[in-house]
Amino acid sequence: RGIPSPPLIPTVEPILDGFVFLGSGSVIMSGDADALEQLRDKLAKLEARQEQMKRINAYYRKHKTLDGCPDLSEKGVATVAEYMQKFSQDKPCPTWELSNNSANIRRIRDRIEHIEREKSRTAEAITGDGWQLIEKPEIMRIQFIFDDKPDSDTRATLKMNGFRWAPSE
Repeated sequence: RGIPSPPLIPTVEPILDGFVFLGSGSVIMSGDADALEQLRDKLAKLEARQEQMKRINAYYRKHKTLDGCPDLSEKGVATVAEYMQKFSQDKPCPTWELSNNSANIRRIRDRIEHIEREKSRTAEAITGDGWQLIEKPEIMRIQFIFDDKPDSDTRATLKMNGFRWAPSE
């Protein structure tokens, strides 16, 4: 009665041990000063990986083996061969992997295009009774400026809609 029952859900650590996390793990925020540079770098890596996977598949199609493939080390050849056997794959880089990588390339290209378009817009300002709304496309934000501290209902509404007070501004 007084003894707690053991948890039914296993802890997360053993589950995560089996996963391989790709990429730097850092999130690229669109409003960051170097967001475009980071996205272009990520895009270049994805495009290089896509070409590498195509070359590996072409080498395998031509030679029916990965031995001597210039894009793989000896250890890489052994790892890919083991993967192909374990999962009954007919090629080193499966179609789904190429498709997923291609979709990520398109998504990053679209995001770069969107950020460039947004950052090139001209700033707009709307003035009301005791407040001003300023759009800042270079940091992809909008800002409310009040003549005086707004009442609590207005502050609550702004907070509920994602606005935060910035002492630096």
